[in-house]
Amino acid sequence: MSGDRGLQRERTALAWNRTGLALFVNAVLAIRTGAHEGGVLAMALGIVLLVAAAATVACGFWRWRQLVRSEIPSAPPVPVVLAVMNATWLACAAGLLSIASKVVSV
Repeated sequence: MSGDRGLQRERTALAWNRTGLALFVNAVLAIRTGAHEGGVLAMALGIVLLVAAAATVACGFWRWRQLVRSEIPSAPPVPVVLAVMNATWLACAAGLLSIASKVVSV
C-alpha cells in the first residue's frame, strides 16, 4: 500500500465532502418546505440533516488532513459510517417529502 501512487485516497476524501454537500442541500430544502408550510416534521428533519452534513464534511476534512500529513488514512469509525448512511437515507426522504408537498399543493 505504501507504493500506491493512485488517487483513491483523495477521491475518498472528496466523496465525504460531496456527500456532506448533498446532505446540506437536502437539509435546506427540508427546512424551506417546513417554513413555507408550517411542517414541524420537515423542519426537524432539516435540522438533523444540517448536523449530519457538518459531521460528514468534518470526516472529509479529517481524512484530507491525514493525506496532507502523508499519513495512511484510517477508516472512520463504524458508528460514523452508519450515521452518515442513515443521514443519506433521511436526505432522500427529505427530498421526496419536498417534491411530494409541491405536487400535492398544486
